[in-house]
Amino acid sequence: MRQTRPPAPLLAEIDVSVREAVLRVKCVISADQHDDVIHLLDHNEQGLALETLCSHLYEDDIEIDDDARQLIAHAGNLMGLNPLLWERLAPAPWPALDPDYWWILPIDEPDDTEHLVALRTELDREIAPGHPLHGEPFDILARFAGADEVLVRLTAGRFALVHPTWSRRPEPPQWPKTIICRDVVAAQDEVGRIQQ
Repeated sequence: MRQTRPPAPLLAEIDVSVREAVLRVKCVISADQHDDVIHLLDHNEQGLALETLCSHLYEDDIEIDDDARQLIAHAGNLMGLNPLLWERLAPAPWPALDPDYWWILPIDEPDDTEHLVALRTELDREIAPGHPLHGEPFDILARFAGADEVLVRLTAGRFALVHPTWSRRPEPPQWPKTIICRDVVAAQDEVGRIQQ
């Protein structure tokens, strides 16, 4: 099935988001990588430009900040692209996790990708209007093996620990149980509490 091109005003918004993301990461990508993405944007290939930018960032394991991630996610969401395109990118600093307790996602194994997709699908189902995460963009970082807690990155340097119900349906606003952490220090405190 062939995808239709978004309308011109939407393409312009996508173009601006991708250009701003490129500007935010210009100092950490090569000049050739930068030029590749800009060339595609200049030729109205916004989707390919975004995919190329994410590919460069991923292949070189370049960490990006929340602002760059938000711009990439915004453009990707407007285009209807798979969130895994930007969720797999190296994040800015996040809490130290003991791999004996946490399943850090994704690790590029097929099982990890399938697990990440299943977690994302379940959280998208459960988080309904009225829930603190409803409408909030987030990236899944890890899952605590012993208690089903899921660590997610929110915008503006915040994190949340979410406990899915695995009901496969929208939940009342108090579920899934969620603790929002204002920064990496608060997230580290919550992670430490869970690991005890």
